[in-house]
Amino acid sequence: KTIKMWNLTDYSCLRTFEGHINSVLKSLFLTRESTQILSGGSEGVLKIWDAKSSELVKDISNHEGKIWAVAIKPEADEIISGGDDSRIVIWEDCTEEEREKEKAKEEEGILKVQELNNSVKKKNWKRAVQLALELEHAFRARKVFEELEREGNQVMEGIVRGLTDDEVVRVLKYVRDWNTNARNAHLAQVVLGAVLREIGVQRLGKIEGVRELVDALAAYTDRHLQRVEKLQQQAYVLDYCMRTIG
Repeated sequence: KTIKMWNLTDYSCLRTFEGHINSVLKSLFLTRESTQILSGGSEGVLKIWDAKSSELVKDISNHEGKIWAVAIKPEADEIISGGDDSRIVIWEDCTEEEREKEKAKEEEGILKVQELNNSVKKKNWKRAVQLALELEHAFRARKVFEELEREGNQVMEGIVRGLTDDEVVRVLKYVRDWNTNARNAHLAQVVLGAVLREIGVQRLGKIEGVRELVDALAAYTDRHLQRVEKLQQQAYVLDYCMRTIG
């Protein structure tokens, strides 16, 4: 289940690579510089390892049985594997393409953050909410809804009224998370109230995934209500004591 790298001078073990579930049937260096190792196991998975750190870089799988043969075609950036599922699979290295996609995604994210900040400054709340949900960033989404709360119920309800079903689910997921923290519970309840009033129970019942979110919201909402009731009782006692002393 392990791969070991040995020093040919004194035959000491330099590295041990652990991660295969079953026997390792084939291993070889993936690059000429010996910076990565490729291994195939009897569980049908190819693994790429960092030769210096012994860390697993990537799992790749498309075989349904043991991988008996592995070869590298460096000029084409391809890996060829054969298994007892009677198939030969050719793998293409898409690392550079993936890096380009990640870079483009990161640049797009930076532009969206800038547009979000501009939308908040211009009080273009509809676009600000759309961008906050697209970015999937809980902190920025909370800040936008805090600004909406300051604008008043009418503005908040108008934005909630225009949400798509997918956006409703995203908002409720944030509301669920905010509701678990007493500091953010008030905002969660304000947004939840707007959703219930403007989206309506009938439409919410038809949106996939809402029922589970409502169940999670109900549990914490009940806790918050109990906490508020307890505070009210304590306030009455304090008021009574003050009146008695006065």
